Amino acid sequence: MKGSRKGPTPPQMQAWLDLESDEWKPAYPFDCVAVTNEVRETLLREQRGLCVYCGRRLKLDKPGSTYHIEHFRPQSDFKELSCDYTNLFLSCGLKDGAGKPSPTCGNVKGNWFEDACHIPPDYPNCVLRFRFRPC
Repeated sequence: MKGSRKGPTPPQMQAWLDLESDEWKPAYPFDCVAVTNEVRETLLREQRGLCVYCGRRLKLDKPGSTYHIEHFRPQSDFKELSCDYTNLFLSCGLKDGAGKPSPTCGNVKGNWFEDACHIPPDYPNCVLRFRFRPC
């Protein structure tokens, strides 16, 4: 894990979040394709095109590749963070023979989360916990 250099909330996402009112609350999955696309592209750039967990190159346009917008702290237990950009990352996953996401990275992590067992994937938190050396 080399980490993601998180920037500020992308502009279109922030404008969408600012629409919150008594009648409408932002929720994930986003109900706006432009927001989803902007978040995906921004995360991809921040993560240098790599899965935030395993470092595999994310090829979003390659047939057979899948990815998902990963909630580091799961939505099931942290509903208040479901649309918090600081909690969002891109995670990889290849399709198995049946065309379903294979058990990799965020798919395996699922809704499991323990603060003591998880290293936040944002830079510099995660790089302080790992040492990288050339082979």
